[in-house]
Amino acid sequence: IGFADLSLSILACTQYEESDNFTGEGPGQSKYMYSFSTEGSKGESLKLLKTALALLSRLVPQANSSIGTPHQTYSYGVQFAACLKGRNALNSLEKHLLAGATCASMTYSSVYDGSAGQSVSAVHDCAAEVTLNITSAVQLLSDAGAFCADLLSLLLDSEIYRTLISSPLFKASCKAWTTSVDGTDGNSRHRGYITRHVAATDKSSKPSSSVDPVHEVWRTTIACFSALLRAARCQAQTYRNMNGDSTTNHFGAAKNVALDFLCGHKSELFSCFTQMNAPVGTGSLQTSIKSSSFSFTANVLREAAEISDLFSELCQKDTKTVFEQSGPFKDVIQTSLEAIQRMSLFLGAIGTARDLFSALERANSILDGSSGVIDTDSLLADGIPNARHDAIQNAHFAKSCVIVASASEFASSIKAGNMTPSSNDIEKTFQIHVTNEHMSVLEQLAARVQYNVLSVVSSTQHNHSFTTFSAEEVQASRFDVSSIVADGAVVAVDSRRGQVRSRYVAESAHVRFARAMSCDRSTHSISVEYSDNSETETIPWSWIVGIEDMSQRRSVFSYAPCPKLISDADSQTSKPTLAHIILLLRWCRHASPSSSSGSGGCPASLVKCVAELASLLLGSELLIYEDAASTDTVEAQRINSQLIDLFGYENAGEGEAKYPSKLPVGTEVMSCIQNGLRSRLKAAAIERDEERKLWEAQATGFESFLGGSTKRQGRRSPFRLTRKSSF
Repeated sequence: IGFADLSLSILACTQYEESDNFTGEGPGQSKYMYSFSTEGSKGESLKLLKTALALLSRLVPQANSSIGTPHQTYSYGVQFAACLKGRNALNSLEKHLLAGATCASMTYSSVYDGSAGQSVSAVHDCAAEVTLNITSAVQLLSDAGAFCADLLSLLLDSEIYRTLISSPLFKASCKAWTTSVDGTDGNSRHRGYITRHVAATDKSSKPSSSVDPVHEVWRTTIACFSALLRAARCQAQTYRNMNGDSTTNHFGAAKNVALDFLCGHKSELFSCFTQMNAPVGTGSLQTSIKSSSFSFTANVLREAAEISDLFSELCQKDTKTVFEQSGPFKDVIQTSLEAIQRMSLFLGAIGTARDLFSALERANSILDGSSGVIDTDSLLADGIPNARHDAIQNAHFAKSCVIVASASEFASSIKAGNMTPSSNDIEKTFQIHVTNEHMSVLEQLAARVQYNVLSVVSSTQHNHSFTTFSAEEVQASRFDVSSIVADGAVVAVDSRRGQVRSRYVAESAHVRFARAMSCDRSTHSISVEYSDNSETETIPWSWIVGIEDMSQRRSVFSYAPCPKLISDADSQTSKPTLAHIILLLRWCRHASPSSSSGSGGCPASLVKCVAELASLLLGSELLIYEDAASTDTVEAQRINSQLIDLFGYENAGEGEAKYPSKLPVGTEVMSCIQNGLRSRLKAAAIERDEERKLWEAQATGFESFLGGSTKRQGRRSPFRLTRKSSF
């Protein structure tokens, strides 16, 4: 607290010199005047300001800090908030924020187009750095508000968020981003990058742009409003039953601030996603191998991750009710659906290409050895040449999604570990396209975007058809459950079997979901089949605490299986298909081993969250289509086959094969999905068993015809998944 007070006193004693007519300070007060030039005493004052901001950011309370117990962390947060209030720190931060943003906005246009000289660029960089440091401090304070109500109240009572909304820096920068059109060569201007003034001596095709610090300020500002909504939601939930509506309404002011930011910068926020529509040039391969219809840079993906996080927070719980009445709500849903398509295709292409290249490496190592019989996995079922062609196509598709905009990105995109591109080995060159360091960074960013937009869709599109109520309401109204519950509808059952239950509240730990099978008016009972274990039971109507309105069922994803080539799923339709979710789950299956081993890639926790959310969405969609679409069609059989690859089927009887799942999802989620899709998984398992038996019968007859001593060559069975030695 002593160091925090010191840093705050420095913030109060430093002041930006806007003009020469400074009037001075009152008795006993001294001001350190600074400018964004690093020369002279004012440059030293600027260093003092940066040091104070760095110290303040380090001292902001953090939930996962090692300061001590949660009580000590909370106590420190209360004292820290009191220190901020006593020093009027937020007012000081607002003044420094406005000074830095104003200066950076005046120089941004020339810096962005590369016409600024060295001195102007230096001033701009200093102003942008101070603005970023202050914005980052506000983000940390907003995060701390999730467990310290005093900090959150202090932030909401200040004008710091209004200052961010009306920042002159964004008026200048966002205008340049939304009006410029990205080209296809490395020297073009891209959103999130600037072109520095350099001598025109280097004729290299390497990109010469550098990261735009103002774009980082913009992304951090978006994160501030996401953190504010998250903190307000946490505090409202904590204090809802303690202080009545007063505290809840006070924290609810965060919704208005966040919506004002969204509405005030609507075109800038949504243009981040629309600018992905422009494909990148791919050279001579464009005529022979299909490229993607969209492309993005690393910084655009970083921005999309922050924007989609804000969208997700706006669609949570109480905030969603207000947000649904706003103008941008429909645009958010449409943008999220489009992002699901793009990120699924990109991630699916990466995962599929890597899996194919790995399978080819394993096959090559076996062919180079002394073994006799090769039993390949299903990826090579169509032969090694076809697998190599598919791997190159998928790698090219993933590569065509990416724009390398800076020199540092170019350096990290041309090598992967010990592998370097070779003109004599095209397979290795394409393998580097999907295994380099830059692609790993983009992969993690795309996964973040995907998780956020899936959260938006799941919280807004699949929750309108379910109505909850209490047992007392059922008994008081005496309504006929059989008249409103249709066969096949999902019902929520309070499983405490006649025990005393909370009034008007069904605790989630005691609620089970089931599918209604039939109702009996004479006994006021209903027969249900539970989703978690497929057991059937006849229960009284009073146990029902939620009913699905089947008339409100609506699908979000079109009914279509995943095509053989990922590029074939890249269409301009506004509605994603089940193929996109299947592609995403295939990537989750691929990313899980690399994440758990700690060898790079996405964090295991992120992969698991994406896999579970995508699995639940896919299961919900298939249940909607279950009554509308026949499961006997070729299309349905293809989907069933793709489902068993993902979720497996282990409920087989004696003598039947079991198909394990390698998806990184929890046991509870996997059990829910497997039970909900049991009929589809069983049909796929039966079909595969029949194909395997037929293949083995044909192989046995063929080998017997040859005398039983000749080894069968050529295309191998996709069901023989382990290598057998010929010794």
